[in-house]
Amino acid sequence: DTSNRMKLFILALSLAALVVADSTCVFTAGGKTFDLTALKKNTGEAWDTIYSTGTDSWHFYFQPCGGNLDSTFTGKFQDCTDKAQLPAACIQIDRYGQCKRVAAATPADTFTTLTTEGNLNLTYGGGAYCMGAAHNRQIHIVLTCNQVAGEPTIREDPAGSCFYTVDWAHPAGCVVPSGGMSFGWIMIIIMLVCFVLYIVGGMAFMKFKKGATGKEIIPNSAFWFGLPGLCWDGMKFLFHLCTFCCRKQGYSSLA
Repeated sequence: DTSNRMKLFILALSLAALVVADSTCVFTAGGKTFDLTALKKNTGEAWDTIYSTGTDSWHFYFQPCGGNLDSTFTGKFQDCTDKAQLPAACIQIDRYGQCKRVAAATPADTFTTLTTEGNLNLTYGGGAYCMGAAHNRQIHIVLTCNQVAGEPTIREDPAGSCFYTVDWAHPAGCVVPSGGMSFGWIMIIIMLVCFVLYIVGGMAFMKFKKGATGKEIIPNSAFWFGLPGLCWDGMKFLFHLCTFCCRKQGYSSLA
């Protein structure tokens, strides 16, 4: 019935959204393509590496694939919230829990290049101001092709500059073969082909087997013509749900 078809359609849209989101993990530099999907973390999680010098040490948290560090990560370090350091592409936490933004989350501060050895170099700038170096913090994530996934390590280069480099040997640092496609694009193509076959095959069936004419020749025409209304109802439901949640949160803060 229409309800079941709607559920299937929503499921298909959700899968398509996930596929498109995965495509944001594909980077191109120097005519070479790299797929970093394997580095993707769950929401609110990030990669962690430690930089130490003398008696001081800092945890660096970053997420090269799947989005920036935002409010879902904030709760782990209250200082990040208090000093408005998020969203960020990378943050550093000292042993006292103090938070600094190492790199901004804006595309204008992100650059993709190749090192002289041909390795992928992701550069994130626009970090918090570094007093000792008299400029903003910056970080490079250099991925080296390796069939065995290693752990990321970090260094400050040069010392005292607040310019950091993460060295990481990982299969994600290997170039995608020329002419090859990422998993995301393969799924998009499969879905488009299936949709075309569904429309063409369904129209042929309705016309020659059912004798349908006019708009009835479209397979499941009642569902497709009713889809705009269903989408509008879904949008109104989400709006009312968000409004209800915001009001409930407001009441809780006043209690």
